[in-house]
Amino acid sequence: MPKYKIIYRLFCTPILIILINFNLHAQKSIIVQGQITVLSSNETIPFVTIVHNNTLIGYSDEDGKYRISVPNDAEIIFTKTNYNDYRVKVKNRQIIDIQMIEKSVEIDEIVITGKTNKNKISVEPTDLEVVGNYFHLKTKFRVQKSVFTSEKRFIVQPTLYNATTRKTKYFVPVVIDGSIYEINKERHHAFDTSQDRLINYKVENTLHNTDYIYQYKDSIYVDFKDIDQDYKADCFLVVNGLFESKKDYQDTVTIAKGTKNPLRFLDYSFTPLELKDSIHHPRPEMKLMSDIGVSRINFIIGKAEIDRSNQNNVIEIKSIKDKIGSILNDENATLQSIEITGYASPEGNYQSNTNLAKKRTALILKELTSFIPADEQKYITLTSQLVVEPWSKVAQLLAQDSSQLASSINDLVTKYKDRHDEIQYSIRKIKGYRPIITEQYLPQLRKVEYRLNYNKFRKLTDEEIWKHFNNNDQTLSRYEYWRLIETSPNASLKNELENIALQKYPNFALIANRKAVELLKKDSLNTVLLKPCLGERATVEVIFNQTLMLLGVRDIETADSLMSLLPPNENTDYLKAIINTLNGNYESSYPLIAARGGINEVLILLCMNRNQEALEKTQIMATDPQYNNSSKFWYVRAVCTNRVEDLPMAMMSLKRAIALDPSLEEIAKLDSDIMDVLEIIKP
Repeated sequence: MPKYKIIYRLFCTPILIILINFNLHAQKSIIVQGQITVLSSNETIPFVTIVHNNTLIGYSDEDGKYRISVPNDAEIIFTKTNYNDYRVKVKNRQIIDIQMIEKSVEIDEIVITGKTNKNKISVEPTDLEVVGNYFHLKTKFRVQKSVFTSEKRFIVQPTLYNATTRKTKYFVPVVIDGSIYEINKERHHAFDTSQDRLINYKVENTLHNTDYIYQYKDSIYVDFKDIDQDYKADCFLVVNGLFESKKDYQDTVTIAKGTKNPLRFLDYSFTPLELKDSIHHPRPEMKLMSDIGVSRINFIIGKAEIDRSNQNNVIEIKSIKDKIGSILNDENATLQSIEITGYASPEGNYQSNTNLAKKRTALILKELTSFIPADEQKYITLTSQLVVEPWSKVAQLLAQDSSQLASSINDLVTKYKDRHDEIQYSIRKIKGYRPIITEQYLPQLRKVEYRLNYNKFRKLTDEEIWKHFNNNDQTLSRYEYWRLIETSPNASLKNELENIALQKYPNFALIANRKAVELLKKDSLNTVLLKPCLGERATVEVIFNQTLMLLGVRDIETADSLMSLLPPNENTDYLKAIINTLNGNYESSYPLIAARGGINEVLILLCMNRNQEALEKTQIMATDPQYNNSSKFWYVRAVCTNRVEDLPMAMMSLKRAIALDPSLEEIAKLDSDIMDVLEIIKP
């Protein structure tokens, strides 16, 4: 850290000194700031509680940084759940970084169950129904006694086959054991049933009395990017005995072709929310800086006594005391040390000059510390040193003024080397010694030099911030990046600075949300951008926009979990209704959806299998000119009419939909609600 000098020259006229009294607190308060990290990983810890004297005095911010005002000898405690408390004594330090240790926590084992919404799927033929990110299958199968006997095992394994990627996922299997088979199996495994890998899927049955009908239902999660691909559901059926190498019966049946998903046409749009309130702007972060101050004091020649006849002495002493007083009374500043160097001219006896310089430094040190409280002085380093300037220094000053006396003195210094008394005796014989050297130049060497080392918090100016950035400073704060962005000269640099700021501070909500709004307005989706901002203090705007991102990529399950954090209002309520609809909660979302009418109301009625009501809504809509050229409307009307078995109207409606938008033909090929109609009109 740079050191700053305050210089006092020793001149020779008596003057009255004015002593300044300062009303200083017995105990000084100072600003302390730093960053809190995890000892093991060096990761920052946000929202740590900070306590002094059993009183809450602050929290760390989202980057683990804190700033508090406390007495300079205080003990403060940092505490947070799952971390050991950290105690530290301030001892007049303004920067204190903290590393906390995580506690070793034992937690009970929990079981996480997937979120599913079961809906009926017809048996012959059955359907794969899409709800949120789940494909639901509901069917039943009959086991005839003619196929199954008591010494047999019957296995049913439904599968979900993606014809686009040619990948298979498995639903939960069903296992039915006859009574004799079960006895043989237990004996075979020495009564250790855990050896049977299918034991968890076995169901009770009544096959010993009659044919058996089993009601089956299950669901499989499908990633949002794969939902609109081509699917079918197959079912593998196997009957065999325990010791048979050849299966008694096996078959593969396709139980569902295509998917039933009216909500593929669900229509909605939301305006992303911007963080406009200035309360979200980052606060300035203070940096420890130092300043320079210079003063001069005159001494009576040959004495360790301040010249109190010189009016400048009064001004200079007041100036330096004011400086020290302002530091001591400023909680943003701490005085680290006072260093005093006393200088004497070479005239006279060397040892006498040394003693004189020593007395003068002691006098000034006493003068400046007389008003500093004792409890403050223990944190301030006080040092002094003595210097008797050589005659070569006098020659240097003369040379600067082009005086011919400079060469004469240098010759004598060279001749007598370090013999001080002989040099001085010879120099006194030089013509002009008294009026020039003793009266004009020697007083310039009689001085006391002060060095005040102190730290002070202040915020950087925009110019200083740009200088730090151009020097590749990696310690810039959120506020400093914010000032760079706000003062950037062009849009390209502004965008670059935003990206740099987000790399440094991924949870910089103000910047991340601004970029998220821009992306959403362009229908560009990025679910990673706002994720770091979803902490315990996430704003409504961030949560709302992240929900829109998730909704856009059909990650309905995660969107549903975020939705509960949104406050009720017209905008958020409708967003919740859309997500509830996509998640299969049709009854709860229907009132809000129905209030706005249109195709969305028809779609949710179809999801609830209220097919006749859905058809009646489309009949009313058909009289409205705005739907005449809507391919989506005619496609949905084809679904409605097909569900109520009005095949001619379904054919006419589908033909009109495809004529308006030929791409709908590809959707109809995968849509179990309409694929049979498509096969008729386009065999």
